[in-house]
Amino acid sequence: MSSTTTFCAIELRGVSAGYDGIEVLHNIDLSVPAGQVLAVLGPNGAGKSTLLSVLAGLLKPNAGDLVLGGRTMTGADPSVLARKGLCLIPEGRGVFPNLTVSENLWLCTNRGSTKVRVEERAFRVFPRLGERRTQLAGSLSGGEQQMLALSRALVTDPAILLLDELSMGLAPMVVADLYRSVGEVAATGVTVVVVEQFVRTVEGIADRGIALIGGRVALDGPIAEITPELHSAYFASHKEQS
Repeated sequence: MSSTTTFCAIELRGVSAGYDGIEVLHNIDLSVPAGQVLAVLGPNGAGKSTLLSVLAGLLKPNAGDLVLGGRTMTGADPSVLARKGLCLIPEGRGVFPNLTVSENLWLCTNRGSTKVRVEERAFRVFPRLGERRTQLAGSLSGGEQQMLALSRALVTDPAILLLDELSMGLAPMVVADLYRSVGEVAATGVTVVVVEQFVRTVEGIADRGIALIGGRVALDGPIAEITPELHSAYFASHKEQS
């Protein structure tokens, strides 16, 4: 796990947000210190991906503010946030299927790196991608595509990494490899916010966790301390929906 500092990398202050007039998040206050790994947990429909969309600047809140490095960035274009070091890996991987592995990586050279340097860094983290550098990304396995999406993010030297359900549809062994790499990146001081449904997926790397239930923060604390409470919180949410 990474160490935490008192400097706050990213915050939500009194944020409410939703779609088409339907509010999904209700008055969310959230602060993530620089270098911390925060797990955003909760059942389906709890608002986890909506929260990540607000953090990434993809969804403007109906109320409240997004604050990045102490500066209010509410309503800023996602490209502005990206230039400030924020990187999102969305659910569904987001690779270019008709480009090769290498070509997908070369797209990252617009941040000033050379093709050789980008490939060296990516293949050092995921040697399997090096073996498939000339293969079309669309022909890779699901786990390999997620490795490619993650490596594309890492070679841009992000300050804040947002991950949406990195484990979706993947075998447990593949997920463990991916999160091992995320943990190594977090250890260098990168702030990580990771959305997952189940705590066991991220308990090895997360410093802190919050549980979203019905668009509100139901639990917030060190991951080891909130884990025993998660089951009852999930059960209560399902009972309310039934």
